Amino acid sequence: MDLGGGKVLTARVAGERTAAMMMAPTLASTMGASPEPPQPAAPRPDAIIIDGYDIDDLVDAALGMRPMPTGPMHLDPFGVPITRTAPNAPIIPIPVPVPAPAPPLPPGASALDIANAALEAAMGKGLVVAAPPTAPPHVPITRILVLLNMVTDEDLATDDEYQGLQEEVQEECAKFGKLLGMKIPRSPSATVQPSAIRKIFLEYATAQDAANAERELAGRQFGPNVVEASYYSEDEYLRGILR
Repeated sequence: MDLGGGKVLTARVAGERTAAMMMAPTLASTMGASPEPPQPAAPRPDAIIIDGYDIDDLVDAALGMRPMPTGPMHLDPFGVPITRTAPNAPIIPIPVPVPAPAPPLPPGASALDIANAALEAAMGKGLVVAAPPTAPPHVPITRILVLLNMVTDEDLATDDEYQGLQEEVQEECAKFGKLLGMKIPRSPSATVQPSAIRKIFLEYATAQDAANAERELAGRQFGPNVVEASYYSEDEYLRGILR
């Protein structure tokens, strides 16, 4: 991981620090007491510091070797966080506005998540935590199933082709439940919108029959196309409104 200023955290460094942590017991562990949080101290000569945060300390905290800093650890005599972008470079005091309280991390966030958030805050990006993914909106299952990518212009061109399409769809779709009706609009009308052309509207006896058909038909290869299936309003279907 590139930390800026030429410092790179490699898998070897992370492994060495983790091994050292596992092999060397801390004073707190031997005394049976919790470790005290680090107090502000003079920065090490080779430390890279961004807005008062020692980058090495953040890495150690990500590996669980020390508590995560709760605020800038290195300040100038006036209490302003300092910045030093290279070892032994001059310290640059940078006034920073008081940040707004950071939003809480999602439940189950790891130490690495916390360290990454602290690094972003130290680099001036602010603490931005991605919200957990939300579930897709629930689509109610109805008795009416709509199929796409199964009808071509040739299927609608003549009565013979159209009848052949109806018979083929009837035979295949009746395998998955009791099929009560079917509509394959050929042209727009007062109740049939242009978007309904080349769609197949299937009316099953129950919503479970429609769900069985959706599970079997959706994703099938139909010539060069893949069949798509979705549910449709029973009320609009029974009123002859097709979209």
